[in-house]
Amino acid sequence: MRRETECSASTVDQYVLASPIQLRLTAAQAHRSSSRGIADQTPMPNTVPAFARRHTTLWRAIIALALLVCGYFLLRVTWYIARLPESNCETRTVEEVPSSDHNYRAVLLQKNCNSGETYFHELTITSPSGVIRALPLEADQMHPSRPTLSWTAPHVLEVSIPTDKITGALTEQWEGGLELRRRWVPNSKEGP
Repeated sequence: MRRETECSASTVDQYVLASPIQLRLTAAQAHRSSSRGIADQTPMPNTVPAFARRHTTLWRAIIALALLVCGYFLLRVTWYIARLPESNCETRTVEEVPSSDHNYRAVLLQKNCNSGETYFHELTITSPSGVIRALPLEADQMHPSRPTLSWTAPHVLEVSIPTDKITGALTEQWEGGLELRRRWVPNSKEGP
């Protein structure tokens, strides 16, 4: 048996901002709250109004979208850096020297990186069947002088690399009797 009771104006005002669940008071709860004075009423649990819940949901969506955008840009920057320095280099052929028996060809490439900020030289040795080796030529300068290539025998390539501080020589022998001799020689540039 339901008992209908009247609620005082102060009780109704107290529940205006309450959630729909809290507005469903039983008749007994409404009677108890209306029969007691305002001072001795038990406080309502701290709840978030509906408009505030929607506002919180909107902010969560905005934060999630911002994190996705930041993650995307982080991946793009990582991808860009992973491709460096090759992605910022222009490569051009500086010199091509065939061996005396024309079985091999030495190709000197210059890589101009970061709009002329740094130069690299790379040596590629090819045969009629394709590329045999491609290797960078080490230098101790940001703008190294051009190395010189010469075939001292049909299967012996000598590369002279001008440097400021490095000196020495390195000989490598590869399959097929091909030999590469690298020499680091003092730079012939005159100072100011």
